[in-house]
This record gives sequence, C-alpha cells and structure tokens, in this order.
Amino acid sequence: MKRAALFACVWLTVMLGGCTFGQAESQVATTESTGGGTVRVWIAGEQFPLKAFQAFTEATGIAVQPQFGDERDFVRQVLQHKGQPQADLFWSDNALDLAVLAGRGAFEAYRSPHAAKIPSTAKDSDGLWYGLTERRLALLYKPAKLSDDKVPKTLDQLEQFAHKGKIGVPAPSSSLWTSAGAAIVPVQGEFGMQSFFSGLKEWNVYFAKEDPPGAALVLEEKVPLLLSTSEQALRHMSKQRKDAKHTKDAALRIQPLVADNGEPLNVTTGIGILRGTEKKKEAEQFIDFMLREQNRSDLATARMHEALASTGPASRLHPDEMVQLSPLIAHYLAVSFPDAP
Repeated sequence: MKRAALFACVWLTVMLGGCTFGQAESQVATTESTGGGTVRVWIAGEQFPLKAFQAFTEATGIAVQPQFGDERDFVRQVLQHKGQPQADLFWSDNALDLAVLAGRGAFEAYRSPHAAKIPSTAKDSDGLWYGLTERRLALLYKPAKLSDDKVPKTLDQLEQFAHKGKIGVPAPSSSLWTSAGAAIVPVQGEFGMQSFFSGLKEWNVYFAKEDPPGAALVLEEKVPLLLSTSEQALRHMSKQRKDAKHTKDAALRIQPLVADNGEPLNVTTGIGILRGTEKKKEAEQFIDFMLREQNRSDLATARMHEALASTGPASRLHPDEMVQLSPLIAHYLAVSFPDAP
C-alpha cells in the first residue's frame, strides 16, 4: 500500500505539537486468566463494561488487561515505544490515527479470517488495523431552549445556523474536523471543502476544551447547539434515567449529522496489533474474537456507538485518504480560527 509518510508526519505535528508527554489517565481491570496468558489493550475513551473481554477469556483462557485513557496520550506512547510496545494492542477511537500510526510502522500485519465482513473503508488493506464500531457526529441541544425545527440536519444547514446562532465546536486540533471535511470531498470536491472551512471564520463559535465536546456545554446553556458525537449525549441520558431529580428542562436531544448527500457522518474506531509485541498469537486471537459480527454489535452497544456495517458507503473516504487531507484542513482551520486555543 502506498502511504503518504510526509502527510502523516505533518498531521502528527499538528495533533501532538506543543503538548507535553504524559501517562494517559486510565482505569484498569483485568479478567481472570485460566492459564492462557494475558493481553494488554490500550483503549482510547471512557471505561465500558467488560462483558466482551470476559467472554474472550472464557473462550480462549487468555486474560485481558484493558487500560483506558486519552487518544493523544496513547498515540504519543505508541510512537515513543514503537517496536518495544508497552501494550499488545491499541484500540483507537478514530481510524485516522490508526492510518497515521500504520504509516509510521507502529503495527504488525495480520490477515484475520473475519476481515471479509469489514468494509474496505474501515480496515487497512495490508491487515495493519481493523474497524470495530462507529461514532456518530451529531448535534446536541436542549429542546427547552432550541426547537426541533430549528436544528440543522446537514453540514450546509449547520453552516447557515452558525452565521446566526452560537454553536459549540471542537478545538481546531480535533480530528472531528477532518471527518467533516472527508464527508464534503466526495460530494463537492476539494473546492467545496475549501469553501466550507474558509467560511468558518464567519461562524459564531465557542471552543470546547474537551475532545469530543461534552454535553455540559449545552446543559449549562453556554451554547444552544453543540457539534460533538452522539455517545456524549447518550451517556448523559443514561445518567438522567437513574437520577430522580431529572427534570424536563434538563432534557437533552441528539440530531445525527449527515453530509449533503444524506450519508451519515461517522468516525470509525478500530484496533491494531502493536509491532514488537511478544504476545502476537494471543493478540491475533483477540482480533479474531472481536471482529465477529455479534461481538462487534455488543461492543457498539457497550460503548454507545453505532454497529459497523458489513458494507460502507461507496463515497466514503478511506482513513489513508483522510490523512492526506489533514494538513490541508489544518491550514484552513488555522486561517479561519487564528486565535483559537
């Protein structure tokens, strides 16, 4: 596979430059081994139930030691320890980072027998990583403050709204912007993408400190509308159902965002075996188990993500192509938001 190493380096500079190295804040819980050893899995994002891991251990005897933490911290550590990894597998919350790391030689190739069920846009053609679930780009809002009929549904409608009303958005360094740009190119071409990002300077925005932005910005009424991912709202809704003090005024709603051709704007999560691991066979068994269709569906439910379909949209860009777009998008964002944090 041809890889744009230069673009990968530029993207990592944009994403990681200026940040100090630190150990990811994490929560660790290990399943009980039955004599088959242990695999260590770095997982970007919040902790979720370990039923799938327990099922893997019961089926193989291999214990799973998951470590949850921040995507950027994990990416730094993968690169710092490339070839001598501190974990056996890395589960990223954005396949864009997997494509970058694959281009930097961070992963071991493995041809899984379950790969045929994964769409071509959600896996590496050389077997360096595989997609597992999808996160949905969405708009979060309180119906008590913003009526349903005024909430945008497409990127074009979002642009029109942002010229009039305030909107919470991720920081320019967030890869969610690349996902948005990647959805525009197949429909409107590079000129359409340039027009979209150049127009951001006219938006009335509030930059979130979290990536993806948390629902608190809407709940605390700092913004009436927030560009984030659907699991952020779903987690809040789950907590609301358990809260006896829940009120109608605190209700939160999700409007999934689609491209102008009607296709959903999803961010693929995925996993790869870290190059140099001494547990390659165990890691391969873990990949095979998690790629089974029912297990992928269960993982999506546990993480409040979307299930990864067997066939992806024909017009969706592969993460390798997104990597090549990333420096251009970073440039447009720097021009539109020169004073952004």
